[in-house]
Amino acid sequence: MNIKHRFFELGCFCCLVLFTGCAGISSKQPGVNELQPRAAKGDAVAQRLLGVAYDFGEGVEQSYVEAARWYWPAANQGDAIAQNNLGSLYEHGLGVTEDYFEARALYQKSADQGFAMAQNSLGHMYDAGLGVNTDYVEANKWYLRAADQGDPQAMFNLGKNYGFGRGVTKDLVQAYMWLDLGRFFTQRSSDMKTKWTIRRALDDLQVYMTPDEIKEGKRLSKAWYDDYLAKHKST
Repeated sequence: MNIKHRFFELGCFCCLVLFTGCAGISSKQPGVNELQPRAAKGDAVAQRLLGVAYDFGEGVEQSYVEAARWYWPAANQGDAIAQNNLGSLYEHGLGVTEDYFEARALYQKSADQGFAMAQNSLGHMYDAGLGVNTDYVEANKWYLRAADQGDPQAMFNLGKNYGFGRGVTKDLVQAYMWLDLGRFFTQRSSDMKTKWTIRRALDDLQVYMTPDEIKEGKRLSKAWYDDYLAKHKST
């Protein structure tokens, strides 16, 4: 699944970025001509995929208005990806009037279904105080849920908050662990924006750490990843 970035916020560690995204085009996605009749008949997946096609301008002229028009019926039928993507349009005022409250509500519906990207986006809303009061503890709760599913953007956002001590006790070792995990999870990713931002942040963070702290951060990162692999091999 591709990621399309809609927002970033500069911070410290030279260049920390607060990531959110929306689910993008898959190489296996059906063509627009195939999707349109299915979508017109109420197929939620086809509606969502048609929305994605308009969102990214794949096979049709790019239009956020049309993307939102097709995401809506899919989101209303409970499609978690459509809810997340429509929330992203509302967050950034693309094709619809900017509305943080609507964005947060849509992210919440998607996140409650376990969609990691929406969990990260919902965390971002609490982190940045968009449509809700700023609440770093709540933000970290949602980041952690997404990170536990292997979402590197959420790992980055958790690392950022540990580095700044937002919603948690400042802990550079924990910050290193999450950034190192994000680095690992983007090794084979084509998402160069996420990949290199995480790598730069990790390099910058190490300047403030002792060799022993870095060693411990690496140990924790490996232990977390080994546990992640064990859990996913059994499912």
